[in-house]
Amino acid sequence: MLTIYAENPAGMITNGGMLCVMVPANWRCRFDTSVNITFGGNAAGKVGTASYADNGRTLTIPVMTNFTNGDILTIAGLKLLDLALCAAGSQWLALDFTGYGIRDIYDECTLTLTVPWPGGSYDGWACCVMADSGSLLPVPKGTVFMLR
Repeated sequence: MLTIYAENPAGMITNGGMLCVMVPANWRCRFDTSVNITFGGNAAGKVGTASYADNGRTLTIPVMTNFTNGDILTIAGLKLLDLALCAAGSQWLALDFTGYGIRDIYDECTLTLTVPWPGGSYDGWACCVMADSGSLLPVPKGTVFMLR
């Protein structure tokens, strides 16, 4: 679950604006546009229907009502595809809330991609077999953007 927490957002997240959640710029993955996402939190009624841009690399959420101090918007159901195209390592989701297409803030929690070990000595050089060629390590507290 992704959480956007607005702390003193005066004039930043306003009616007619757009929240854009972007996958890490250095990763070649994208959001799965076939899954349904749901909004929660006290700001769920302040946003419209989400859509995807940039070939699924950006989730766009129209803002219908100004956000106020303490508003929380949660987004459930996001899924990443094409993780096999990404280099192992840690990256962050990014949020653009000013509408300029530039990342205004990065997530506080990292996404870490690991690659399975292909085999080695004393194991018969057997390959690890996984359903996906990469996996994301879970973050216990979820994803949190804080606007200050």
